[in-house]
Amino acid sequence: MSINNLKTFFESMKQDVAQLNQLIGHLDNQYELLSNRRATELSWLNNQIIELLQNLRQSNLEREQFLQQLGLPANHEGLKLLQEKLPSPPAKKWGS
Repeated sequence: MSINNLKTFFESMKQDVAQLNQLIGHLDNQYELLSNRRATELSWLNNQIIELLQNLRQSNLEREQFLQQLGLPANHEGLKLLQEKLPSPPAKKWGS
């Protein structure tokens, strides 16, 4: 388990959070387009949503593979076990 692999792993999670926030916005827009029966725009937006979902699925698969390479289960439990293996962040000193 190298530092760079761990950084990549956690960076992909940050990117997924950004994509999930984008997805939430798209879903809000989708509701508006559906309500107003704007089919052309809805079709374009649906394609954007599908692309985001595919990107999220791919990054999830890559993280699952990383966990499996470490001998950890590719699920929430695996994330917990990984966290337990990592050193705790240093405590900040008062006044610094």
